[in-house]
Amino acid sequence: MVWHMDLARGVRRLAPAGIAFILAVILFAPATLGGKVLSASDIPLFSSPYPPQPPGAQPQNPLQFDAANVFEPDGLVVRDALRGFRLPVWTSQQSAGQPLLAAQQSAPLFPLTWLGVVFPYWHSLAWIAVLKLVLAFTGTFLLARALRLGVAAGLIAGLAFGFGSYLVDWLSHPHANAYVLLPWLFLAAERLVERRRVRDAGLLALAFGLAFLGGQPESSMLVTLAVAGWVVYRLLAGSSGSGRGSVVALAVCALVLGVGLAAVMLIPFGEALRQSYDTSRAEPALPLRSLLSVVFPEFWGRPDRAGLSVGPANFTERTLYVGALPLLLAVAGLCSRRPRGPQLFFAGLTLVALLVALDTGPITKAVRHIPLLDVANMNRALVLASFALAMLAGYGCERLLKASAAERRKLLIVAAVVAGVPVLITILAHPSWLGDLPDAVRRLFGGAANANRGAVGLAAVIRWLLFALVAILLVARPALWRRRGPVLAVAAIGLVALDLLAMGWGYNPAIPKSQADPARPQAIAAAQFVAGGTGGRVTGIGALEPNTASRWGLRDARGHEDPVVERSQKLWLDLSGGITTALFGGTPSAATTARPLDVFGVSAVVLGPPGSDLERRLAPALPGTRVAYSGPGAVVL
Repeated sequence: MVWHMDLARGVRRLAPAGIAFILAVILFAPATLGGKVLSASDIPLFSSPYPPQPPGAQPQNPLQFDAANVFEPDGLVVRDALRGFRLPVWTSQQSAGQPLLAAQQSAPLFPLTWLGVVFPYWHSLAWIAVLKLVLAFTGTFLLARALRLGVAAGLIAGLAFGFGSYLVDWLSHPHANAYVLLPWLFLAAERLVERRRVRDAGLLALAFGLAFLGGQPESSMLVTLAVAGWVVYRLLAGSSGSGRGSVVALAVCALVLGVGLAAVMLIPFGEALRQSYDTSRAEPALPLRSLLSVVFPEFWGRPDRAGLSVGPANFTERTLYVGALPLLLAVAGLCSRRPRGPQLFFAGLTLVALLVALDTGPITKAVRHIPLLDVANMNRALVLASFALAMLAGYGCERLLKASAAERRKLLIVAAVVAGVPVLITILAHPSWLGDLPDAVRRLFGGAANANRGAVGLAAVIRWLLFALVAILLVARPALWRRRGPVLAVAAIGLVALDLLAMGWGYNPAIPKSQADPARPQAIAAAQFVAGGTGGRVTGIGALEPNTASRWGLRDARGHEDPVVERSQKLWLDLSGGITTALFGGTPSAATTARPLDVFGVSAVVLGPPGSDLERRLAPALPGTRVAYSGPGAVVL
């Protein structure tokens, strides 16, 4: 009997992870169930040295170029090294030799990376993405439960963060490795504050270590700062000051141990930073109008769907969408009654994250001048806002279920205002868009491929309005949540899941494996013949994106890794008279000479298609070269 009870408890605890797994499999169904692979490697097919593609064809998501040109080629290099039981400390195939472990982005020691080592690489990418979403969802759910929120509240919070646009859109980047651990870090910190045990400090240290092994120190720093803020808040909010010192000591030890766990990657990274003169990743703050993506995520279009893709920054950087119902619950829950406890903390975290990421004037500028933060891309603080809004949605759901009649009316009024005011302001600001209503409706259901700016924006407004209206109907009937609790709770959770799955669908491309791992182009065969015969390197000028040559076993004189090693870049610049073309992919000029190519051991240069202006201008600048190949897709000198 005891065994059966333990089994039942175990099943209940695993149920949220099972829900997340099923939803993630559905989100990536073309790859998880349909035989395709989750990859952006169709992007290189549309440039030299590949033959021209059919007219009108285009990559599924051109914005995922980092995955196609950096993360996936690096992942294959890491796979080969780990399969040979070698730590990928160095690669000779990129940047005339590159400290790959210092570059971090391949995350070779992050556990989910090993799926691509053990299993077929291209098919593993979809399951790595699935497990990332499961981790984010489950961690958020367990944190909500640890903070004494109900099951329905925990599920809505888990959906809002785990399947929210900010996390889903960054999945192919190493940033996501740190992001998915954010709720687990909060959970471990909460356990440490509550129980004050060395064991809990060990769990926190493990979570810190995994975050720093994730391949993006900048994102690891962001989540660490958020967790530090949580620990400080929980200690200050405690009724007694006894034991605070021990908690602080254990938390600091956990951080030190976590950094120690990741030292095998952080020490080479620190060494590379000392050898680089371009260590800042600071970017201008996002325009304040980016906040519109909280309600209208596709207001300026999106790169993976027909139509425009304009607006501030780019879709991945600016889009912060956690779902219509979670947003309404988050804001209404704050306004129905004065927020207290953790709800107040998450409200503050949302505000701080938005002030840091968006251009709000003096506050944003002041934060971005703080040492260490001044060299980081603080726009990525939006992930903290995404997480905090998800937790606020959980608190709003809990408030709704326990609200008095007066509080319920206030919740409904606030939800209606949040849902309707952005729609009203947008329509009043663009009254001419109403004439685009037919195209907007068609775009909403996958049509109107050539929709104009008005139809794209109006379609986003209509989408929000539809989901928000259904959400308000659910908020208006909380009594049914108690009498028919399972039915209404499932309806609410289903609405959030539908909303977010529809938003995330297709952003991470699913393509045939033949496109991700295509046959070798003839130009590459020629470059292999030339470089193989001389033992030299290759480079591309207007062709063969940096890092991608490693897919063919070629050693590229160029690279696309951070941090940039100063000695190799400055040597090239000095030898070429300031021309960066062959090493860093700029536009060549007649001033380019063969000298830097000789010094860097380049024996094959891949250019654009035959007859291009690039070929005509470069030939006189490279005396003594001969044409090794001239055909579909490229010229090889």
